[in-house]
Amino acid sequence: ARVKPGRLALRHRELGLWREYSWREYAERVAQTGLGLRALGVGAGDRVAIIGDNRPEWLFADLGVQGIGAVVVGVYATSPAEEVHYVLEHSGSAVVIVEDEEQLDKVLAVRDRLPALRDVILIEPRGAAHHLADGRAMTFEALLALGAAAPMTEFEASVASLDPSDAAVLIYTSGT
Repeated sequence: ARVKPGRLALRHRELGLWREYSWREYAERVAQTGLGLRALGVGAGDRVAIIGDNRPEWLFADLGVQGIGAVVVGVYATSPAEEVHYVLEHSGSAVVIVEDEEQLDKVLAVRDRLPALRDVILIEPRGAAHHLADGRAMTFEALLALGAAAPMTEFEASVASLDPSDAAVLIYTSGT
């Protein structure tokens, strides 16, 4: 991002159209995600789960979480609600980032049994306006806006202070 900020970093197809991200945009979204999570109270060692398919926001979240010293917990998008409950409870996830209404419904079905879960963040809000209106979730765009309020240098300082021997990702296999 520093050496070639304008160069193409990522291309993703959305509704039949290609969306491109430069290295600058990629780095900004990663930093905004991390700083947004920090604004929500996520700190070093906290767990942040991600449930969804392969998409740019997964990458932004993964690297943003790690950049603030928190730990990524990947959850299979095909997991039923009880499996989602197991992973979120066992990992002690404080925040979960979900792709869409389908994943959100799984989390909301078990949320009352997840005392450590503070925030639910929804990437694709289509069809879930009622959950956003009642405060049960916030959008990924709102998370990015929270992060954009802080200088990117805060994220860079956080990354520079990381201990490479700390946990970065918890991976639950299908046989867990």
